[in-house]
Amino acid sequence: MNTESIYFYNYSIGEHAYDNVTDVCARYGKRILLFGGVKALCAGQARLEAAIEGSEYAIVDIL
Repeated sequence: MNTESIYFYNYSIGEHAYDNVTDVCARYGKRILLFGGVKALCAGQARLEAAIEGSEYAIVDIL
């Protein structure tokens, strides 16, 4: 199976996009404002929190 991750200015897609979240976000700062609808937050919030665990990144607010 051939897969790839694609990174855009304000969002990323791909099977392994969370594996690279700290690298992708490095140029934007260390504070994260997480926003989305209920369905999106349920699908992604825990994965993002796991991806930044132990790093300098912090979710400062969720909207």
